[in-house]
Amino acid sequence: MRILLTGATGYLGGWIRAALARDHDVVCTVRPGSQLPDGGPSVTWDLAGPLPADMPEVDAIVHAAQSRHYTAFPDGAADAFAVNVASTASLLDHAAENRVQRFCFISSGSVYEPYEGKLGEDAALAPTSLNGTTKLAAEILTRAYETLFAVSRLRLFFPYGPGQTGRMVPGLIDRVQTGQPVTLAGENGLEFAPLYAGDIANIVTSAVAEDWRGTFNVEGPEATNLRTFAEAIGTLTGRDVAFEINPVASPRILASSDRLKSRFDVETMTKVRDGLKQTLGGQGTV
Repeated sequence: MRILLTGATGYLGGWIRAALARDHDVVCTVRPGSQLPDGGPSVTWDLAGPLPADMPEVDAIVHAAQSRHYTAFPDGAADAFAVNVASTASLLDHAAENRVQRFCFISSGSVYEPYEGKLGEDAALAPTSLNGTTKLAAEILTRAYETLFAVSRLRLFFPYGPGQTGRMVPGLIDRVQTGQPVTLAGENGLEFAPLYAGDIANIVTSAVAEDWRGTFNVEGPEATNLRTFAEAIGTLTGRDVAFEINPVASPRILASSDRLKSRFDVETMTKVRDGLKQTLGGQGTV
């Protein structure tokens, strides 16, 4: 199968590309002036602008790109809309016009904000953040094309792995390694299920190859809390972990993953301690 991948030069995109390339011909979009590290097949496209004229013929599209300004509201709103929403509309139209068979959209658990109640795929959604609203808008667009080709929407929760920067897990690792206290909401902090980047790549590959249709929550196979997670980092790095307790109720962001379990063997996914070992050791990088 020939697959077009957006976001290939981003963190998750690199993992996804490596997994797809094991069995498929992958063509990646790159920003003007950029290129793939290994010089692989690519097409230049600024996702904030129109599609290029030289779009390749493909069987499937994996839309993994995300605006770099997704947290910068209101300054980043225009870019977030262009990259997260308008580019999705352009790709969907392109897919319809060129008989693309499968479209996998990489979404986010942020569509569930403020994370109240059961986080099931059929829950009512009312996000207010820039990322949550634009990802949801793009998801809604994809629904209109479900009669034309197979559409899958993967809502990711708390991705992490070797080489990641600027997110929750690398921030925690830095605090533990430098002896700074970890702030917890409540006694144990956030309850969550961290999702290893390699597992995301394998799930995306399955979604495309096996013709998945519909919306799927994608979280890690093992629930933990911020205290336990930070203590595991401390154990693996030989550091004592200090905590500061904010006397509020501990939040919980855990999704229903029954749909994922019906299509993917979650027992093969990476447990927290193994994922942290690889993250801290730099193993498994792409």
